[in-house]
Amino acid sequence: IAQVCERGLFGTVFFADARNNRVRAVSRSGVLQTVAGSSEAGDTTGPIAATNARLNEPRGLCLLGDRVLLISDHYNNRIKAVRLAEG
Repeated sequence: IAQVCERGLFGTVFFADARNNRVRAVSRSGVLQTVAGSSEAGDTTGPIAATNARLNEPRGLCLLGDRVLLISDHYNNRIKAVRLAEG
């Protein structure tokens, strides 16, 4: 299951890589990067780097303005927020 959400101004496409417990982004130039999550399923809360956070099958994504990506962390029954870098 993958959910896609486009970041309007910069053309970045975000998608939930549920089976790998990550949220990823593809830039307009085709560069793939991990935005949140790690290879291990789990639950992490608090102010930490998003790429160090553990998710458990993220599924839904929603942009809140230009700078915050909301993630539906399915098996943790949480909504998590990631502040996006500019550009």
